[in-house]
Order: sequence, then structure tokens, then C-alpha cells
Amino acid sequence: MSTTYSNPEEIITEEAELLSEATAYRRFTDEDEEDEDDGEQTDVNEEALTEGDAEDLGEDELWFSEELTKHKSIHWSKRPSILQINVILFLFTFSLSVSSASALVVIFQLCCNTVSKHGLCDPVEAQLYLATIIQYTTAAGGILPLLVSAKFGEMSDRFGRKPMIIVIVVGLLLHKLINYYLFITSTVFPFTSFIVFQFLFSAVGGVGSLTAIAQSYVSDVAEATKRTQAMAYTTAALTAGQAVGPLCGTFLSSLVKVDNMQNIGPTKVGADATFSRKQLLPMQVELGVLALLSFTAIFILPESRSEKALNKSRASSIATIDTNALNQLRALEQPSLWTKMNRYLNLFKPLLLLTYPSSIIPIHKKHMEKKYRVIVILMIISLTLYSSIFFAVGSIFVQYGMLRFDWGAEEISYFITSLSISTSFALIVGTPFLNNTILQKWCGYKVLKHQLDLVDFWSIMFGRVVSSIANLGLVFATNNPQFFIAVIAMTFASAGDTAGTTALLKFFPNSKIGEFFGAMHMVESFTTLILPFIVMALYKTLIQNGVPQLIFLVILVTSFIYFVILLYIKKSLHLTRDSIEEEVELSRSSSVVSFST
Repeated sequence: MSTTYSNPEEIITEEAELLSEATAYRRFTDEDEEDEDDGEQTDVNEEALTEGDAEDLGEDELWFSEELTKHKSIHWSKRPSILQINVILFLFTFSLSVSSASALVVIFQLCCNTVSKHGLCDPVEAQLYLATIIQYTTAAGGILPLLVSAKFGEMSDRFGRKPMIIVIVVGLLLHKLINYYLFITSTVFPFTSFIVFQFLFSAVGGVGSLTAIAQSYVSDVAEATKRTQAMAYTTAALTAGQAVGPLCGTFLSSLVKVDNMQNIGPTKVGADATFSRKQLLPMQVELGVLALLSFTAIFILPESRSEKALNKSRASSIATIDTNALNQLRALEQPSLWTKMNRYLNLFKPLLLLTYPSSIIPIHKKHMEKKYRVIVILMIISLTLYSSIFFAVGSIFVQYGMLRFDWGAEEISYFITSLSISTSFALIVGTPFLNNTILQKWCGYKVLKHQLDLVDFWSIMFGRVVSSIANLGLVFATNNPQFFIAVIAMTFASAGDTAGTTALLKFFPNSKIGEFFGAMHMVESFTTLILPFIVMALYKTLIQNGVPQLIFLVILVTSFIYFVILLYIKKSLHLTRDSIEEEVELSRSSSVVSFST
């Protein structure tokens, strides 16, 4: 329904009223100052809002410093900490990995039953069918996260990290319960049901979504200069769960003494594979751990964001959704119900943050706005491309071991455990040693708070070089020991991997941390929806041509692209040993933007 205006003055008056209603107030004063200034408001016009969009960097730092001080004043049992979120991550990956080997064996057995002819299981046919399942599972599990993952991060800024964590872990518990039911009631692989439920439950996220929220949680409680190390500990918690889980799964499998668990290698052509329900014991343990995790997230884990921080993010979010309202007003129309809903359901809006908009660029860096925008976008592309390709190829490791080296459940467990332990060691020991001892102490490189520095640059470069050498080793590995050594060597690249994320985070204000990680997860969800499908198709082609080992060259090519982009960024920023950044005075804005009534 449209409204008719008789003169320009009415249009201007109505526009000002709608603008004031669509714009949230932001208070950047202490609670005591708020009490003293209670009732005082400053009306602002549209021009003032536009000029004030860029957050003052000093003010943002001061606000974040106060948040950290408040955390320290809370009793230790209720205080948000890196340890608490790491416990959540450990339990999460432990629950998934404790049943990983036995679940893969069960799935392969069901695949064998599906493709068997005359009571015989062709290992190549079963392997191709398993690859097809992984392709469709990856695609089905990536569509909804692509739509909602960024919104998860934005909502965690506005409503808290804890509610989003609860949604993820409880959703995963329900998903695993359904999968367990499908396995115990099927004699062949339940392809359609498995893919459908994978699609539906992907809406609540998984490891990727939880990792993004956990990284936001860590950023809330860790000082900016210590985030790289804190992120390394977070990743280490993830991999530690992956290391301990398979060992427990192997132990549980040994308790039930099911012989055929170790005798269904894909090179053994024989009668249809069958499995005992005793083999599902690790899956039952997985469900129990997920139930414990849900209880911990709901009743024990503290929220990392204070009410003041949540209000600040809510105000910032509301203040950015007035564009549609102004467009409607300028068209002399009242916003429709759909327009109002769209303001809140615009799932792709957080992606705008990754374009590095002017509204988040500090005033003292405005003169280099275009340069910084190009640098940020290139860093996002390189980081996302590498992580997605590594994820796609990484999912092939176990399949390749089963095909090339005749792995069974025991070998799979040992492989996952070795991979996780070496990754944890690289993150807990390697990352601090590389960053603090080698790069800062020995080389004398300085840490910059608001842009990529030489510590970040050489950390990332170290990761790419080690990864490239290790992948060449995978290509030429001819036996189990060689393959294991190459994979373990590759895990040491993770000592520099966290630097890519923390360096990128430096460019964004603290009030946008959750939205940043959510938007990054949305981009990664899109690339992991497409790239694994392509990589798996390439892998199937290489299998049919007898050269499956060439799949590892994909990571090598990606590392080279990352390498070239890093060199360009280093040159653009003129990074040297003596690089410093402009000092910004820590001050608090006295302006107040509020509703006019």
C-alpha cells in the first residue's frame, strides 16, 4: 500500500522519522556516564550517520580492553576461558572420531552388499560406490550451511556464542541418532535416507560451524597479540579429540572381539560382507559423549559476551538495515511485510563484510582504502581456496590407504590417531616456537595489531613449503611407512596455518568477530560444496586410469597459488623488519545516537 504526500516537507519529515526508527542507538560511555547523562540524547541526520559509520579504532580497542577486564572480575568457575571452549571442541571431535573407523567399515560393508553380484564383492566397484556416496554427502551437507552459516556468526554476535553452540551440538546428537537407526535396520546402504538427513541436519552446522563459533569465543577472551597462539590451542583441542577418539574406538572394538572387522579390506574379493551389531558399540559411545556434550553446553559453558557487548552488536546490526527502508521511502511507498522480513532474513548480508566495506575501515587508513580492500579479498581467496582443497584431498587419505595399502579398521584408527597427535604437537609446541622464538626472538620481527606482519607472513610461508614437500612424498610413497611419514610431515605445516586466519582477523573490528567467522564459514561452505565434488570426480578418474596418487598434486598447485599471493601482499604492504603501524589514541566517543520520538 502506498502513501501520497502533498508537499516535499512531508516527505522530508517522514523520511527523518523512518530513519530514526530504523537506526539503533549506540552508547560508547561507561555505565556511570550513562547514569549521569540519562535522558540526554543527540539527534543526528543521515549525513552524520554516514560519516560516523567508520568505527574509531582507538574506541574499539578501549571497549575490547574493558571486556577483558570484566572477564577477569568474574569468578573462575563462571568466567569464559579458552580452556572451557577447548573442552567443548575436544568432546565434539572425540565423539565423531571414536566411531570413525568402525563406521567406515560398516559403511563399506553396506556398500559391498549394494554392489555385490552373485555373492561376490568387487573392491573397485565398492570403492567407486563409496566415492559416489562421499560426493553426494558432501554436496548435501554443504547446501544449507552455505545459506545459514554466516547468519550463525552474526547471530552469535547479537545473541551470544553459547546459544549457537547449543544448537550445533544438540542438532548433531539428533542426526547421529537417526544414522544409528538407519545402520541397524539396513542390509544395503540406505543411500536416499542417508543423503536426505545429511541435507536436513546440515542446517544446524557441524565441525565447521562449531569451529567458527569457537574461534569467535576465543577472540572474545584472548588479547589480540595472543590470538595466534590461542587459535593454535583451539585447533589442537580439535585434533586431540581426533587423536584420542580412534584409540578408544579400537579398544572398544577389541572388547567385542568381532573378527570380520579386520578382514574386509577392499582388495579382498569374497562373499557379501556382513557385520554384527556389536560393531556398533563405538557408535553407541559416540551418542553418549554427544549427550554429555549437550549437557555441558547447556548448563556449564559460560557466555563469552557481556550484555553490553551483545547490545553493541545488536545496535550495529540494526543500524545497517535502514537501506531498504530509505529506498522504499524515496519511492513514496510503505515497506511491505516481505521487505520487513527480508531485513532480518537476508542470509547473504554478512558476506558484505568480506568485501571490506568503508564502514569498518578506520579513519586513519581511509587514504589506503582500495589497497587494503584488495589485500583482504586476496587473503580471503587464498585462505579459502587452500583450506577447501586440503579438506577435499584430506578426505581421500583413508580411501587411498584402503585402496593402495589394504587398510582395515585397525590401520585406519592408527592413521587417524597418528595424524591427530602429530597435528596437536605441531600446534601446541610448533606454533609458539615458530612465532615467539624463531620469528620474534631470533629474527626480531615485530607483531602488528591491525594488519599482516612478517611474523604472519613467514608463518604462512612455512606452512605452504612444508605442505608442498610432504605432498610430493605422498605421491611417491610405495608402502605404509613412507605414506605415514609423509602425512605426519605434512601436519607440521599446521604450525603456520593459524596465522592466516588471525592475520586476516586483524583487519576487522572486535564487534564484528562473530560475523567475520560466520561469513568466512559461508564462503568455505560454498567452496567445500563445489571443490570436493570436483576433486572426488578427478580421484575416480585417476583410479580408473591406475594413478590415484596424482591426486595429491592438487594441494601442491594450490600451495603455489597461495605462495604467489603472499608475495604480492608483502610487496603491497612494504613489509620489512622495521615495519610499524600508526599509533592510535585510545579514547571514547562522547556521541550518542538514539531513537527520536
